[in-house]
Amino acid sequence: PSHRDYAGRNQVLNPDGSNLGEETCFSEDTMRYSEWIESEVMVDFERAFQGVPAWRPRENGGDFKFHTASSCERSIYPLQPETSQICDDNDWDCRMTDEAIENEKEKWRRWEKEHSHPTAEEDLLILPNRVFGFIFRTRKWGCLELGFGSDGEAKLKERKPRPEPWNELQLPDGHKRVVQSLVESHFAKRDSGKSLQFDLVRAKGKGVIFLLHGVPGVGKTSTAGMLKHPCVAEANHRPLLPITCGMEVETRLEKDFRLAQVWNCVLLLDEADIFLAQRNENDVKRNALVSVFVRVLEYYEGVLFLTTNRVGVFDEAFKSRIHMALYYPPLEWKYTKRIWDTHLMKLQASGIVEVDDQDILEYAETSFEKQAAKGSPVGPVWNGRQIRNAFQSAVALAGFKHQGGKIRLEREHFERVSRVSNEFNHYVWSIKCQSDAEKAEKWGYRFD
Repeated sequence: PSHRDYAGRNQVLNPDGSNLGEETCFSEDTMRYSEWIESEVMVDFERAFQGVPAWRPRENGGDFKFHTASSCERSIYPLQPETSQICDDNDWDCRMTDEAIENEKEKWRRWEKEHSHPTAEEDLLILPNRVFGFIFRTRKWGCLELGFGSDGEAKLKERKPRPEPWNELQLPDGHKRVVQSLVESHFAKRDSGKSLQFDLVRAKGKGVIFLLHGVPGVGKTSTAGMLKHPCVAEANHRPLLPITCGMEVETRLEKDFRLAQVWNCVLLLDEADIFLAQRNENDVKRNALVSVFVRVLEYYEGVLFLTTNRVGVFDEAFKSRIHMALYYPPLEWKYTKRIWDTHLMKLQASGIVEVDDQDILEYAETSFEKQAAKGSPVGPVWNGRQIRNAFQSAVALAGFKHQGGKIRLEREHFERVSRVSNEFNHYVWSIKCQSDAEKAEKWGYRFD
């Protein structure tokens, strides 16, 4: 398997123009139609053919069309006695093809023995112009075309990890060190093939399971990985495989865990409540799901992150199976300021936005104090996701009807965005007359 970045369209046709498998051959985790893809991918022919058997090369050579001359093509004139002997050119085509293949076999054996790759242009021409792989963004198998896009860039490229991906993530003191040490230790042991076995039952307890719980928007998902910037995954040069809670969750669960283990992924189960909720005697289906998940956790040998903002609903069976539980509280001002600083630096680095750093940061602190005040109808304080959204909206306001030059981002743009946000927060607060934290505590979800 090979972890790569891909930007292009997937293929749905064979080289001869026929459909790449019949419609009835495809499962839900297969790309059926040609779509634009911009995602991390895992190129893996073996598991792609296991998942989509219709893609396997046909043993009778059905993927390629050979022309065989018919009798009427060979000759429509009888040979005269005085005519010199004429051989059938179709026979010569077949003979020369067999000789060429026989001459190439020695080279193919050498490639296989030395684990080397073809280098000459004539050798590269015999390779297919497509590969089969798993697309992490859609979580589906697809046929990916090789070559170059309209921008001159290769469609399938080696991944270029970001330097120091942890620097942009603002976490409570100590969380980064704990996560980094456990994850790096796990991958080091797995790569070396040496590890300590603490469980009495062989093959159990070899994974590392994190539970990240707390209020929304404070970095739980981003610790394992977010859409563009996975921290744990990228820092350890591993792909991130997120699991979602779909309709056929039970049938996909073991399949996803198996792929993650084979590819050495960091596995992310975001909003894990559906898998981990308390069992009860009246819901047999949920009890079965929890039991399946408990069994899968026992034998999973990779790194798994579970995130939730409703830790109070967890079944007690999971408490002893979690290696490290980390609480993410509401943001303090020092973390909020760092998030604002990070976004302001990104805007300045873009070269298209001019910002008044000091004035905007003064506004951010004033706004934070108002939202953090006890009983504030405009609270709670903005989380990381809300701050990002505020920047997007403020830049859009600053650029509206902009005429040339750099966009000027000022305090007033954030004030307008904040006014709308605070009106909504006050409206929601008026319905129940209690904050999100108070509601979560009342229902037993969490205690902030």
